[in-house]
Amino acid sequence: MSADESWSSDPRLDPYRDAVWALSLDGQTQAHLITRVTYGEALPRRRQVHDQHDLPALQDPQESLWSKVCWRDGRQERPEEDRGPDWYTVHDLAKGAFESESRPGLVFDVTPVHGPLRDRLWSVFGPP
Repeated sequence: MSADESWSSDPRLDPYRDAVWALSLDGQTQAHLITRVTYGEALPRRRQVHDQHDLPALQDPQESLWSKVCWRDGRQERPEEDRGPDWYTVHDLAKGAFESESRPGLVFDVTPVHGPLRDRLWSVFGPP
């Protein structure tokens, strides 16, 4: 049994598994969003830890959505993680919108990229 077969996947995440999305403003593609769903132990959210006893326990294994913005000029942002139960990024993408952490307040229109263009972008930018 492979690692992928040993856990139940959330079907709401299927559109985001190894996917590429066009991020547009006024109909013009500004960047691409690369997404991948992974499974593993969920690390606690970042917070300052003062000593070893302050470390929170790891959460139960779960799926995470990783995304990375890749700009037309070749720059890539650091990957961002989204996880349930709230799924903020998934919720926004399902509505056709995306706001990058590096450009707060700027909301892009989102459309999936398929076929050879998707494959080419994935090979250039790779997984998040």
